[in-house]
Amino acid sequence: MIKLEKIKAGYNSKIVINNINWESPNTGLVGILGPNGAGKTTLLRLLVRYIEPWEGEIYINGKEIKRYRQEDLAKNIAFLSQKVSFNLSFNVEEYVSLGRYPHHPYWKNLSKRDWEKINEILIVTETINFKSKKLFQLSGGELQRVHLARVLVQEPKILLLDEPTNNLDPYYQIYFLNFIKNLSKNILIISSFHDVNLAGLFCDYILFLKNGAIVDYGKKEDILNSSILEEVYNLKFKEIKTKEGKFFLPIR
Repeated sequence: MIKLEKIKAGYNSKIVINNINWESPNTGLVGILGPNGAGKTTLLRLLVRYIEPWEGEIYINGKEIKRYRQEDLAKNIAFLSQKVSFNLSFNVEEYVSLGRYPHHPYWKNLSKRDWEKINEILIVTETINFKSKKLFQLSGGELQRVHLARVLVQEPKILLLDEPTNNLDPYYQIYFLNFIKNLSKNILIISSFHDVNLAGLFCDYILFLKNGAIVDYGKKEDILNSSILEEVYNLKFKEIKTKEGKFFLPIR
């Protein structure tokens, strides 16, 4: 579904991603782990053409990403970034409806099919009960679900998330990731994480980045252990096994 060949990228003269080769699965939840500055966000930005690679090629469904028109790319990939720009005066339904833009690039009136999809996603994300509320009236957990609804109405085959649980309390972290996990049965979801244990609980695959390079990639159960975490984070971890899975405690 996604293939990276010898990707090199950065900002100004600073290299952030260097000579990355990687191929994604077709479905499932891929977690990207690594320290600050490892290149997690940069990698996601490359996949939606927010930035262009300096070298190498990116393929989406076998087609070079640079050959996609932006609205066609948006029909395939949706991106929920850490910092979302939006107009606080929008109500929830208005804001979510903007996600249909790739299907109406010239701002034609939304069709019956569009509104059916919007209503469906509002129900699925449990945001329909406050669809008339203004965005500034929402809690952090509600707002995150609304942002998710907006990208889901694009009907993407690939969903990219940049540290989506950072501003959520533990209840909404689990609520959000349970929803994402279920969604990943049918589409590919790639999400960066700061929390190693959340990634370990929910991800199917882990991609470890450090200094702009891939340290390791594979199924979670095959590669997630205290040794790889020590290598990536330069910090010792104690591995704790429970019936829910493995947890990792950083050691001072």
